[in-house]
Amino acid sequence: MLIVVPCDFTPVVDTAFQYVACLEKFHPVIDVHLLHVVEKAQNASDAEAELNRIAERHSANSHVNIKPVLCEGAISEEIPGYAEEVHADLIIMGIHKTRGVAKLFASKAVRVVIDSNIPFLVVQNPPQDANPFDRILMPLGALGVEKGKFEWAVRNAKLYGSHVFVLTEPYNDAQLISRRDGNIMTMCKVFDANDIKYTVIPSEKSDSFKNNLIEFAKEKEIGMFLIMITQGLKPMMNSTDQQLMSNPLGLPVLCINPSMIS
Repeated sequence: MLIVVPCDFTPVVDTAFQYVACLEKFHPVIDVHLLHVVEKAQNASDAEAELNRIAERHSANSHVNIKPVLCEGAISEEIPGYAEEVHADLIIMGIHKTRGVAKLFASKAVRVVIDSNIPFLVVQNPPQDANPFDRILMPLGALGVEKGKFEWAVRNAKLYGSHVFVLTEPYNDAQLISRRDGNIMTMCKVFDANDIKYTVIPSEKSDSFKNNLIEFAKEKEIGMFLIMITQGLKPMMNSTDQQLMSNPLGLPVLCINPSMIS
């Protein structure tokens, strides 16, 4: 398994490596490319020395193979671009805590995730148990592209023995209800065909589907969210899935987009 870990020389890098450690028991060989992007104003020599120091520190405490990588350019382009170039399986990126969704969606972190063709695991806090992928929560609504989540839910459930909880979005519009229910039927067929453990829960109507998701995740001790990235930065503000990236529980979020679907 090849994982790219973006490195900004802050403690969030250590958080990302804690999730790498969780994956070690499931993958016999893990290669980590520790990637730092140098902007033009930065001193590349100093950055390279610091990157090597961090790589050595984590290598001493881990069985994974760590390769420090330095590149120059825009973070939003270089991180997903490099991950694609080396055919990475996953990008694990720590993000800094914010005081609100607005700050997050204006940050470089979100711009990096939006256009990636490699799945992103966005992490805020250290994992709470040895297998944070054991209980996955997946919101499900009426969009056709949401069917892309099913494939990735199956992949993770098979790899990590996950139980997938599906909270369905409530609607008042009959057409949206029909589309959502069609997605549910398709999902059940896919999960049943792959012997996936899952539970479908209708969300209660409220002013905020996102709040319903957060409350459910807290009640059921969910370990990870699975979301679909579908829109550009400005419209993304109104997407429930993508607002979960900076969730108040600090749970990791696996982000995919339609281009990743085979």
